[in-house]
Amino acid sequence: MPGVRPRRQNNMAAIVRRPESCVVVRGLPENEHENTDLTLRLYMYFTTSLIGGGKIAFVLRPEEGTALIEFVEESTVKKVLAQRGHILKYRRLHDDEEVEIPLQVEPLSPEAAVLNRMLTHTEEKLTMMRERVLALTQKLDDVTLEKEELQARVDELERRQGLSPDDAVRALESENERLRNQLYRKRQSQVSPKDHMRSKSYNMSHKPRGLAVIINNTKFLRLQERVGAEADTARVTNLFQQLDFDVTSHSNLDHAKMVDVFIELGQADHSNYDCFACCIMSHGTSSKVFSSNDVGIDICELMKHVKIERCPSLEAKVNPNSSSSKPVRGKRFRAVL
Repeated sequence: MPGVRPRRQNNMAAIVRRPESCVVVRGLPENEHENTDLTLRLYMYFTTSLIGGGKIAFVLRPEEGTALIEFVEESTVKKVLAQRGHILKYRRLHDDEEVEIPLQVEPLSPEAAVLNRMLTHTEEKLTMMRERVLALTQKLDDVTLEKEELQARVDELERRQGLSPDDAVRALESENERLRNQLYRKRQSQVSPKDHMRSKSYNMSHKPRGLAVIINNTKFLRLQERVGAEADTARVTNLFQQLDFDVTSHSNLDHAKMVDVFIELGQADHSNYDCFACCIMSHGTSSKVFSSNDVGIDICELMKHVKIERCPSLEAKVNPNSSSSKPVRGKRFRAVL
């Protein structure tokens, strides 16, 4: 009809969660949109029991001449719609005169309810998409950080390629020492005070008390011969025998045979011993010992074969902090593990 504004229930439905609990109120004066008294009277009118009203969740005035009311209970809508001739009293804003106006009260249309459910579903999908974007962003940040770390390592390797052989060896030894210290500090931080005190003492009641392995390399391919060092095997053997150890000794082992000795030690059953000791006498550095074929072997690489993880029968019999070494370049080197 000419002069009648089209009803826009669909737009109002988009702002409510429960359209079945809502009514649309029409007939409000279009020039009183900012009249707080009108809104207050509207709220009070639809909460009165005389018209079947009840508790109101909220009152909205989304457009001129129209209000949207959502009740707490859906049953209130049926009671209000059953009433006829809704009249609202309020005080006009421009002249402060109290007037009465008829109201048209109708439910929110089913079409609007469908649109509202579609809107709710869309909002849930948007929320899931936002969470997915945040997760992907975090993953991208992690990948970027990993890339930066890898690039730093590549740069370090490229820098080291410009070093002389001796400088490169010293740099690698320094890095190895740093990693060993870092691993030691990490393990120490994980040991409780009670465990730390327990680790200072061991059961030494078995006969024999333990197993001692001696490796003495005196002759090499190019390295200087350790003249007179053969006698050290007898001295160390005598010392461990006085301590009631079973002693096994080896002389002038090449790289492969030294590794084999530790592999066999890791595979053996040490249940009848309270302690395990290994003494390696050879040329070496702060972290390596040399085999008879001049191969520098990392002490950590040898020790990994007798770790508790690989040899459970050595639990509580090997102190990981008891290894010691004293390098003397060009002279004798002894390592006690």
